Amino acid sequence: MTLPNEATLPTVLIVDDVFGRTVSAGNRDRANLCSTLHVNDVTPDSDAATKAQKVTAPVANAVFSRGQTPKSASQGDTVRNDPEGVLRLVKAGPAGDGSSPWALVLLDLSFSQGLVTAESETKGGSGIPRGEADDRNSHFGFQLLADIHASSADIPVVMLSSVTVTPELERQWNVAGASGFLKRTTATGDDLRGHLERHGLFPDSTGQIIGRSRALLDTLKQARMAALSDRHVLLRGESGVGKESMARYVHDMSRRKDFDFVALSLVAIMESVAENELFGHTTGYFYKGSESQDGLFRDADKGTLFLDEIGAISEGMQKRLLRVLENGEVRTHGRSEPYEVDVRVVSATNEDIENRARASTFREDLLYRLSAGGTIALPPLAKRREDIPLLAEAFLSRKLQENGDAKPPLYRDRNIDARAMAALEAHEWRGNIRELKSVIEQAVERHPDNTLLTRDHLSLAKANGPAPLAREAPALPKPNDASPPYELPRYMEALRSYVSAILDGSRDDNGKIIITKAYKRMVPKGSVLEGEKVTQIAAGFLLRLAKLGTPHLSLRDCPQLEEALQLARDVKPLKEKKADD
Repeated sequence: MTLPNEATLPTVLIVDDVFGRTVSAGNRDRANLCSTLHVNDVTPDSDAATKAQKVTAPVANAVFSRGQTPKSASQGDTVRNDPEGVLRLVKAGPAGDGSSPWALVLLDLSFSQGLVTAESETKGGSGIPRGEADDRNSHFGFQLLADIHASSADIPVVMLSSVTVTPELERQWNVAGASGFLKRTTATGDDLRGHLERHGLFPDSTGQIIGRSRALLDTLKQARMAALSDRHVLLRGESGVGKESMARYVHDMSRRKDFDFVALSLVAIMESVAENELFGHTTGYFYKGSESQDGLFRDADKGTLFLDEIGAISEGMQKRLLRVLENGEVRTHGRSEPYEVDVRVVSATNEDIENRARASTFREDLLYRLSAGGTIALPPLAKRREDIPLLAEAFLSRKLQENGDAKPPLYRDRNIDARAMAALEAHEWRGNIRELKSVIEQAVERHPDNTLLTRDHLSLAKANGPAPLAREAPALPKPNDASPPYELPRYMEALRSYVSAILDGSRDDNGKIIITKAYKRMVPKGSVLEGEKVTQIAAGFLLRLAKLGTPHLSLRDCPQLEEALQLARDVKPLKEKKADD
């Protein structure tokens, strides 16, 4: 887990009567715990200002609470437990306004109450009362644990105590909802890091996945849990929610992070092309002079292979993929001996694939293999509206970065005004994050000289109308314009790039620039593929697209695609050759 700087560190709440008390001369007990657990003390009191409580290579920021009143006690004061105050602090979160949750709560088990005396301070330290310790059968920590679980069930709580753990104690905190236990006298920063990885609620520190909503933080927690093993993971969610970004997050959090992450979209792709992409082929397998291709399984060896829209693959492809997942062996077209691969597959779908398995239209044994490491449901943007301002500002910032060193700049620096932001937060977002990104980019491009984006600059689709495309689609690649002719797999890649440009509305990522690069890659060495055959293949591919019925592919809003499909309908279809012929 990468936690690069203090600003992006998760923040934990530590409720403990010894470490949480405020001491005028500085709480040395707290300083020692910070050093042991590798946490920065950011409590808004005088103790946090001491230099001793700033540590190197911190795991987290920490806010301390005594869980009692008064927090700073002197001789003659009576210290009492404060369950209501603790619950208010838990609900307020690190920001104090409930806008974001604590990554984790570390909760002491036993709290001492009573009168602070000279004798009690001599034995226990400044501000420590003389006794009245909890009844061993009803620790105050257990009362707080039950109350936190009842009022903020999604906040993970780990018990932090020096008591000897008995089976009965362990049973009690498990029943009360604790996520784990840290022994105060032996716990280390690595122990805390492990609990954060498994149970913590905190955003992506790299900034690739943007947001702080409870729904997103819970999804990130599930992804980190899945990353701890090497088993395959299935992602579910609507179109445009960011499934590929989440797959990359799983990869980056896993032991495979130093190896390749390879992605392939299986939507509207012919079976022979999909097999060739995944498993590869030897030199001359398809036609004389065709170059060999390793296949994506080999490219992703020791890393992660992301397969988007896994429900789109054919029955034959399901069978072949299952064989790879079961024994880790890949058989390349044209090669008799298989080769072994060590690949973690993260697949994604926006279908009810479990229902398809029950209806026998998707192999149940393959679904079991694909989801062996867990199924993670990604929330739609409508379920995480508090993230919309963060996402909108991030997309605006990235768009303005396209200025580079251009003189004059392509777009003027600007902000989003309050009414426009309110409109963004209230919008339906059937296209989810992808649609939001397109709306922001379109507003910048259509109004390059405005310094403030207003509600009138936003092209928001009506509630019952089709989601707008981000921009005019790039020109469709034409097979018969090429000289020399295209190589089949790479031409199909160009067509997929074109479709991605339409679906994503992303000119720089999947549009004209990548299609231009694809043209250069498509010039084969010694290829003899005829232009007419490529035209037939392209027509078949586009006609498959027309059958998808996705709301993001509206022919009315894309004249180039509509024209291309009309031409495709006039092309004599090509009978596809089977991969094993």
